[in-house]
Amino acid sequence: MQFLEALRSPSMKEQLVQVCYPHAVSRYPLWMQPMLRNRLRNPNNYEVNIAFNSSTEHRYLPPHSDNSYKVLALVFYVTRFTDESFGLGTHFFSPRNKTAVRDAVKRFNRLADSSLVRKLPLWLLPMTSCNIHNDSRNDRERHDADIWFQSNFCQDFTIGYKGNRMAGFIKSHGSFHAVDLRDVALDEPRRTLLINLNLKHSVYVRFGQSFRSRVLRKST
Repeated sequence: MQFLEALRSPSMKEQLVQVCYPHAVSRYPLWMQPMLRNRLRNPNNYEVNIAFNSSTEHRYLPPHSDNSYKVLALVFYVTRFTDESFGLGTHFFSPRNKTAVRDAVKRFNRLADSSLVRKLPLWLLPMTSCNIHNDSRNDRERHDADIWFQSNFCQDFTIGYKGNRMAGFIKSHGSFHAVDLRDVALDEPRRTLLINLNLKHSVYVRFGQSFRSRVLRKST
């Protein structure tokens, strides 16, 4: 309990915001940054979210870039294993070409069911969330999405699963990562403690979400 209270303490949040601020503001075009600096610098506009996850064998979490409101994602491996396992680790990907990230955001962002969103330039989707199986309705479509991603992204590195180890990244357009347990035999579940620094939604964003879900009847 003391550990969780320390993670959620104002001093911890303030330090995390200070470290992440340059990366958070860089997601926006230069002309927008002066208007957002005060909001992004203020620790009161953030929250530290903590969750526990337990995954069993055969689970596949396809490449995704994480939630749109996330700024920092940390994953603490909770296991008695002292030997490193890359099969149970977190895989990170990098684009093979200059347009791969832009094309992935356009194709797989969580608002891709909107024709308006598909026509927007990338800088107007600075906090978008992507999952390559987004909008896939069957195995064939999921397979096609996997093939597209493999041809445009390569597995860059893997942070191996090991006790007392933490993996982490700052959310960006290209922060694609995955967990693939389909071909791994597990003696026990893969357990992780998820620690996220999230930016609270502004009044304008909450209004837009309400309009989209209640009026347009689309996902938020």
